[in-house]
Amino acid sequence: SLIPHLVHVIRVNLLGSDVLLVATEVLWNVLELDWEGAAQAMGEQEVIEAFRDFMAALLGGGYRFKDKVFRNDMMVLLMYISKRPENKPLFAKTGLMALLLSHAISENHRRTLQASGVLTELISGEEPGSASTSNGSSVPLTNSEEDMEFRMLLWGTVAKCCSDTSCAQVATACRLVPSLLCFLDDREAPREQRQWSQEQRRKIQLEALSALFNLAQCIPNDFLDA
Repeated sequence: SLIPHLVHVIRVNLLGSDVLLVATEVLWNVLELDWEGAAQAMGEQEVIEAFRDFMAALLGGGYRFKDKVFRNDMMVLLMYISKRPENKPLFAKTGLMALLLSHAISENHRRTLQASGVLTELISGEEPGSASTSNGSSVPLTNSEEDMEFRMLLWGTVAKCCSDTSCAQVATACRLVPSLLCFLDDREAPREQRQWSQEQRRKIQLEALSALFNLAQCIPNDFLDA
């Protein structure tokens, strides 16, 4: 019962608050002591919804350096949670998968999905009448070390989640495969990539290839349609 309370503390506290940092530190300690038990305890819908709401707050308003570091720590935590197969369907059901994908895809695909209303519907999850946690605004990803790390953690996590059918369906709806393929095209870099160094581009392309390799086993038809 400790873990749901810790996650609730994370959900309701302001970014950068001392209580938030202490709760997160305790949660990490619990994970290190008993990963299997902790991953199982976090496989509840209310817990995943709490992570969805907190990630929405981080991605929508976490401009500061320490916010981005904390955001990356949360992504590592979500990566560990998603390793338990029974937890993956909740990523799709709660809208967490769609929220993460909205930052994993290219800016052009994101705008198209927002304009059509598809993204809002997916982030709202499967519960009838549930409110969306995303207001359409987000902190732009730059070429900073923290944002580059976030992209790699994000792609790796959502790609591995696609071994679950419901997550794979959300990834298809969000056009994840075509977005990742765009990062491999050197002919004309999108506006958000023009400040990247050659080394940064190489690392990102390798990570995109790794994610695509995992996705080829889960959603092969998306490659035919890309």
